[in-house]
Amino acid sequence: MSAENKNLRKCSHCKCLMLMKYFSENIRGDLYKTCDKCRNKHKCDLCDFKTNAKCDLIRHIKAV
Repeated sequence: MSAENKNLRKCSHCKCLMLMKYFSENIRGDLYKTCDKCRNKHKCDLCDFKTNAKCDLIRHIKAV
């Protein structure tokens, strides 16, 4: 396996191969299973909140 292939990871949502730098770490320091593009597709217009679940964004907006 080449050095470039070791830096690739498959997104569990969109199934694309992306460089490791496009996967954020969670609180424990583990990489998320989905790429940042998929994880942050729903964004709040009022603040910096981002999520991959539309229902989470709706709940967030109601709370704000």
